[in-house]
Amino acid sequence: RTHWHGRCPFDRQWSSWEVTVALGWHLADPIVKIAITVAILGVLIGTVRDIYWELMDAVDPSLVDQVEHEATAGDGVCRATSAAERE
Repeated sequence: RTHWHGRCPFDRQWSSWEVTVALGWHLADPIVKIAITVAILGVLIGTVRDIYWELMDAVDPSLVDQVEHEATAGDGVCRATSAAERE
């Protein structure tokens, strides 16, 4: 229970939880916090994946397939195995 002691309720600072509860949106604050957490995790996962591929000096697998296909497309070439590429 809140006691105002004769002060105006707008004289104090309100937290986001108090505002959403006052407006009747009891789940708004937890939902927003979960959405922010998911967004941060998405950025973190993407960044970690990119750094991992850069550290491993990785090349897109479709480029390796394309190199193998182009290598075997020439006249007199029977097959090409274990193509390696570097960026």
